Amino acid sequence: MIKPSVDYRQFRFSKLNTPEFSHVWLLLYWPLFGLGFSYVERFYPVAHYINMHCALDDLIPFNEWFLIPYLFWFVYLIGAVAYTFFFDVPGFRRMMRFVMITYSVTLIIYFLFPTCQMLRPEVFPRDNVLTRFIAGFYVFDTNTNVCPSIHVLGSVAAMFGLLDLSLIHISEPTRRRGI
Repeated sequence: MIKPSVDYRQFRFSKLNTPEFSHVWLLLYWPLFGLGFSYVERFYPVAHYINMHCALDDLIPFNEWFLIPYLFWFVYLIGAVAYTFFFDVPGFRRMMRFVMITYSVTLIIYFLFPTCQMLRPEVFPRDNVLTRFIAGFYVFDTNTNVCPSIHVLGSVAAMFGLLDLSLIHISEPTRRRGI
């Protein structure tokens, strides 16, 4: 059984500045980032967006089934944050440092060079549960501020956080064979 690396039952706000619990402060970045991202998405006045497009985009058809792996990205990122927070504090610190630096730089880029993608269909080719969900999601999630990709950065951050996981241990014989 995996045991937490920190005994959070001993946590008190008065202990936030102790070495054992100082990493809890890093969680404050998420609401701060959320406020900054919401501002740049909804309220920041933009005269012109830079359209991010390449010829490959035209070859990929809309497929509502891609919603499922897209939603699993959120499970992956939140799961990596939660797992490392409870079971691997050094991994949590590593991941949060990466997130704080890259997401902050990304926000600055969004302010200076606002981007968009014009890939969303005007009419869905089919009507089903997935397309109805996507239509509702489009109301909340705009097609702006797409480059650099928060999804890619979040995936790399989770990888950094989970890098030293003992669950993904490669045995010595496997390492020697180059697998």
